[in-house]
Amino acid sequence: MARKRISLNVPDTLADLLGACEVLCIADCCGARAFELAPEHAIAWSQRVGPDGTRQARLELVPILALLRTNSHKVECDRVNDVWTAEEALAWFARLSEVLEIAHKHANQVA
Repeated sequence: MARKRISLNVPDTLADLLGACEVLCIADCCGARAFELAPEHAIAWSQRVGPDGTRQARLELVPILALLRTNSHKVECDRVNDVWTAEEALAWFARLSEVLEIAHKHANQVA
């Protein structure tokens, strides 16, 4: 019997942030390895979208992290073009949350 998978839908603002981190390749080719979840990309993105966009991305990430914290199934995400174990998915999106928080703090310091 096939093991259950959950599918993550990435909302628009968060998908835009992912686009800013998609610098090593493209997701269609390399999946999660196409993304560099680094503060410099999130900071540049937050400067482009402003405080409202950064705040929206943080809000969009909350339910994703909540779901992943209680999930035990494989996780697929079309935007990232990858499939992870539950632990890998949580680690990846937790790292995204970390860099987004750094960008948020940076934006508040310059404002």
